[in-house]
Amino acid sequence: MAYGRPANVRSHRRGARERRRRFAPWISVTLVCLLVAAGLGFGYQQLLAQTCSGQQTARVVASPSTAGLLSTFATDWAQREPATSEGTCARVVVTSRDSAETAAALAVGWETTGDEPPDVWVPASTAWAQRAAVTDEAEPLLPDLRPSIARSPTVIAMPEPMAIELDWPDTRLATDPGEETELNAGVRWESLLEEFSDDEQGWDRFGREEWGPFRFGMSNPARDTAGLLALTAIVDANETGETSREELEAAFNLHRLLDPELYHETTEQLLTALRSIDNGGEQAALQHISAFPALEKDVLDYNRGNPSVPLAAIYPTNGNMEADHPYLILNGEWVDEPTREVAQLFLEFVRSEEPQQTLRKAGFRGTNREAGDDFTEEYGVVPQLVALPRAVLVPDSVTLAIDRWTALARTSNVLIAFDVSGSMLLEIPGTGETRMQRAQQAAIETMRLFTEEDRVGFWEFSTALDGDRDHRSLVPLGTLGDTMEDGRTRREHIIEAAQFLEPVGDTGLYNTIQAAYDTVLGNYDPDAINMVVIITDGEDDTGGRPGISLPELLEYLDEAPGEDQEVRVINVAFGEEPNFEVLAEISDATGGEAHYSSDGFDLVELLRTAVFSVES
Repeated sequence: MAYGRPANVRSHRRGARERRRRFAPWISVTLVCLLVAAGLGFGYQQLLAQTCSGQQTARVVASPSTAGLLSTFATDWAQREPATSEGTCARVVVTSRDSAETAAALAVGWETTGDEPPDVWVPASTAWAQRAAVTDEAEPLLPDLRPSIARSPTVIAMPEPMAIELDWPDTRLATDPGEETELNAGVRWESLLEEFSDDEQGWDRFGREEWGPFRFGMSNPARDTAGLLALTAIVDANETGETSREELEAAFNLHRLLDPELYHETTEQLLTALRSIDNGGEQAALQHISAFPALEKDVLDYNRGNPSVPLAAIYPTNGNMEADHPYLILNGEWVDEPTREVAQLFLEFVRSEEPQQTLRKAGFRGTNREAGDDFTEEYGVVPQLVALPRAVLVPDSVTLAIDRWTALARTSNVLIAFDVSGSMLLEIPGTGETRMQRAQQAAIETMRLFTEEDRVGFWEFSTALDGDRDHRSLVPLGTLGDTMEDGRTRREHIIEAAQFLEPVGDTGLYNTIQAAYDTVLGNYDPDAINMVVIITDGEDDTGGRPGISLPELLEYLDEAPGEDQEVRVINVAFGEEPNFEVLAEISDATGGEAHYSSDGFDLVELLRTAVFSVES
């Protein structure tokens, strides 16, 4: 052995050509075998991939926020040749449609749309399914099982400098500034409303007078998910499934806080307007809007656009309602078992890791609220959610929330007639106030809730106040924002008139209702809710003077309105004397409601409810 190599082992330099010739056939055979095996394997895989035949399609209607992604997922899924248990090739077709529109279509059983009904509906939130479920046509179509494919919580969006002024991301707004407790730690929807709804100083008290007044914006809850979820959190803050008087008061505060110029149909429209203002620089953006309900994804998407003033997401510690994007396989008779199987297979794919990662990159949280890489304070959001998601309101409560807001937001054409009969001087036991004083307070507080565009008139009534008439017009019916001859607005005139009412005479109730009804009918506004609001503590008593009888009044109210004209009479009664059954009969004859308080303690809240809960 030389240099450690055995003598019978030849150097690699010798006989190299001969060795290549010797082993080349074996290499060729091996390569051929490998190629044949690979070919057989590929062919077998292709055979497996093509074992399905025919086609079974499921139609998916999704909200615009997820429709594009679901369509991409459907294409990717189809390339994997999914098949049903019967071997039929599975396919999904995705169509984008607004959640509110789809809810309305399902509410009538999809009969009037002219389109094929979907097999699967993916609204932005379960709240839209609840909105549809109030009808007998839609309720059986909606499944009990409502798995989420992605989530985005509702937040209070604020320009970041303003949020930082409130100590964001550890924002605190306690309803009692002197006491920070577990109950009011953090931000609650009610605390935001109470903090700013009656605040005339705006940002001045924070030393930021350059930001101007606190301007709250919002999207239409009947149309937009963020607006709907924020409103339902407010009108059912204690999660009882009902709206208490305190919760309705919070809705009034929300309406009072809302800047009409910042009320948009959708959050997208609100953000588009903000982007345009933001192009004018930081100061313009900060003076444009102070806060608005949004989805967390909205804030993240907006900040990804690198605005001059980014937004910050404030997460309410209560009412943490989420856009949960439920995947609803409908129970329609058109959804057969093969279609249902395809829909279920696609759901399993969408909830698998790869599509879920795509959804997180797009700004959604995962099905278990998992955050994506961009969920950081740099983008105005936080990765970890503290408050647990709360349940969505029951169907009737979702409808109630929308109806209440519609009543608050719609234009009013209303004549208020105030009882100034002698009995209004009686004291309400335990209050130290007369009936007149409590009723005046209620009228004045209610006046503050109307918008500048609302049309309001104000009368007083008892007996023979103006010649033979039992009523007297103190402020004629007209737009509240109008400037009167003395330079003051109609609203200011009505508030002043309410402050200086003096009780006298009896109660010409029926005569006044007829006259007020005629006045509103003569000034009918087809684009508004038309009402007569009667505030009284007594029953009809003309003191022996002639007047219309109850049967005559009811017949008149039934026959007086013209085609497509509806004037509702809303009776608000208190005290011991009113014949409430009669008042309710009068209201019912016009499609209105009567409200009654035996002691008058809650007259302020009662009048607000009466005026601002009338559905259009």
